[in-house]
Amino acid sequence: MRRRETASLTAAAALALSFAPTLMRRRAREQLAVSVASAALGGLAGAASEVLVIRLAERLEGGEGAARAVLAGAGALSVLAELPSDPHPAVSLAGQAARVSGICALIGAVAGGPPAGARHTPPPPGAGGGGPRGGRGAGAPPPGPSPRPPRASA
Repeated sequence: MRRRETASLTAAAALALSFAPTLMRRRAREQLAVSVASAALGGLAGAASEVLVIRLAERLEGGEGAARAVLAGAGALSVLAELPSDPHPAVSLAGQAARVSGICALIGAVAGGPPAGARHTPPPPGAGGGGPRGGRGAGAPPPGPSPRPPRASA
């Protein structure tokens, strides 16, 4: 299954929508907080929906397409049944989750990924990505000033 950029696209969409006009005026600091929170929650929702797609694709015969269709259908059913506006908090939360995962599944369906033949392989241990050595290899010297050649005396 191809890796999708759903999380980053959902975060970008949430960030863009955070600037939509509202009935309340926001100061710059408040707008910044709303935008940062929107992007973070959008990215989290996109990543979580991709995990759902992967798990469903493993169980469904139709693979990724069927998994995205199930999530999109659940989101549409949630909206049609008006579950997000239900007075019971648990039903409302489940309706919101279904709606958001349906939207993310649709975003992932149209999102591009790496070429079909490309596979995502994680980097080997110690090849980067932080950790106690800051992304340096296991035998790398500790960071510090680079050694200078001796100065020539005139």
